[in-house]
Amino acid sequence: MKKMYSIFDLISKVGGYMFAFSCLFFLQKYTIGLILPIKKIILFNKVYLYEILFLISSICIIKKHIRITTPYKKVESKW
Repeated sequence: MKKMYSIFDLISKVGGYMFAFSCLFFLQKYTIGLILPIKKIILFNKVYLYEILFLISSICIIKKHIRITTPYKKVESKW
């Protein structure tokens, strides 16, 4: 039972971080990305510059300001 709650805890945290990352990335893409003319710059003929910049900035914002908690950690400590 304890292992199952630790798996639920991990899945819940990963899902929360993925949701936060996608929200931040799309928010930046459709606000800053539309204002600045960086959509035309391509690196290595495959990747747009704005994708790399928004990826790095989203990860930095999440690491600094967002903490995901789950109810499964509390349930796990009771067992």
